Amino acid sequence: MYSIGKFSEICHIPVKTLRYYSDIGLLKPSYIDPVTNYRYYDYDKIQSLNKIKLLKSCQFSLAAIKEFIESSDQIQWKNILEHKMDELEDQREQISRQIEEMHRLKEQIEKDVSIIPGPLLSECFIESRREIRSYRILRFLLWSK
Repeated sequence: MYSIGKFSEICHIPVKTLRYYSDIGLLKPSYIDPVTNYRYYDYDKIQSLNKIKLLKSCQFSLAAIKEFIESSDQIQWKNILEHKMDELEDQREQISRQIEEMHRLKEQIEKDVSIIPGPLLSECFIESRREIRSYRILRFLLWSK
């Protein structure tokens, strides 16, 4: 068995995270010393933690990961994974569109074309005109009762 510190080093995860996972019931220690309350983890917990890290890297919430790990229903696992893959595909398409837009902006910058439509300050100029008098007629309508 490994102390929480050693287990943390082996798995490359902070001790604070391991304590949190224990508190929420996601990854319970193999043994807790009743006198010191120290947490110990056995070798099998490395596999469980690797599964958690994998699911977390796929953007699953900790609640979904806990449900996933506790469930033995293979059909439910398959449905959850398919749903997540659909979400990630949508995100990939959105990111691809954003990358394309950035490539277009980069090309505009490289061609020294304004990325913001409209006149640039350097295109503005002051025009001198001779003075002209202008008049404006205002009409007021009075309403009477």
